[in-house]
Amino acid sequence: MDETRGEIEVLPATAGPNGDGHELVVHADLERLRRAVAAPEIVKDAGPNAEYAYADFFKAKISNPNTRKAYRRAVDRFLGFCQERRIELRQVTSFLIGDYLEHHLIDQAGHPLAAPSKKQHLAALRHFFDNQQMYHGVVLNPAASVRGPKHVAHEGQTPAFDDKQVRALFKSIKTDDILGLRDKTILMVLAYTAARAGAVAKLRIEDYYSDGTQWWFHFGEKGGKVHLVPARHDLQQQMETYLRVANLAGSPGKAPLFRSARGRARRLSPDRGLTGNDLLRIVKRRLKAAGLPEGTFCCHSFRATTATNLLRQDVAREQVQYLLGHADARTTDLYNRTDKEVTRNIVERISL
Repeated sequence: MDETRGEIEVLPATAGPNGDGHELVVHADLERLRRAVAAPEIVKDAGPNAEYAYADFFKAKISNPNTRKAYRRAVDRFLGFCQERRIELRQVTSFLIGDYLEHHLIDQAGHPLAAPSKKQHLAALRHFFDNQQMYHGVVLNPAASVRGPKHVAHEGQTPAFDDKQVRALFKSIKTDDILGLRDKTILMVLAYTAARAGAVAKLRIEDYYSDGTQWWFHFGEKGGKVHLVPARHDLQQQMETYLRVANLAGSPGKAPLFRSARGRARRLSPDRGLTGNDLLRIVKRRLKAAGLPEGTFCCHSFRATTATNLLRQDVAREQVQYLLGHADARTTDLYNRTDKEVTRNIVERISL
């Protein structure tokens, strides 16, 4: 492509006898997306349409940043696999992808990846090549007919706390400074709303409000869903204390509710909010200080703990499902750890 030309140039059709217009890729758009998402050499060698489709897929087709990051890691890994073997993009076949999933998806120790990870890689390749086919980067989607590994989950992998551990964790946090007060407030929000760490990190001042009868949290959950959860009495008291001590009462509504610390001064930043990874570090640090296994638990453990606690009290599954923000009740069942307790009681009765 001649980058010195000033006029907008339209590429000739490389495929698509129906003339649906997908093959007409404008060079100006290609340059803009190329700067935003640099394609690997194997994609560039496949032509402008393939390069455009690569940039379009990761820049426009995927809105969730976590999904975009995971899919790009999976796609680039496979493309690197092909490039090492000098396989062109148009030469990729279904049996090549099947062999890659079965024999070449390994971790750093040389062990095969778990079935859920392989299914995620396959999903990324299916969507990627589907977009390539739409823009005529490839003729057919080679991943469309590939069968992924079977994986049936009856219980989630995230470990849940014991109720006593949560209470001990809260009690261990000293609130004589603003960082301790902030951390305890965050952990209480995780436990008493069952919100995801990313949604808690994104909270703004305006997302905690009163309707005249009670206080609410307005969470922006994954998939663009909005989720409202009321604040229970002790969490409301904790929030009042945090807002007062942090002097956030008069802050703009768009300002972050939970803010990062400024160096070692143990003061909160006036405008820099936390991320989901920041919350994970806070949880790990507080678990270690409380003498709890920080390598076992994570932010998501609070969701599993809250769901199990409510289901143990015979709260209707539909109500727990709404609290967790699940569209499918079967997803809520994955968070239920009551079956583990039953199993443990059974094995303790073995009289050998």
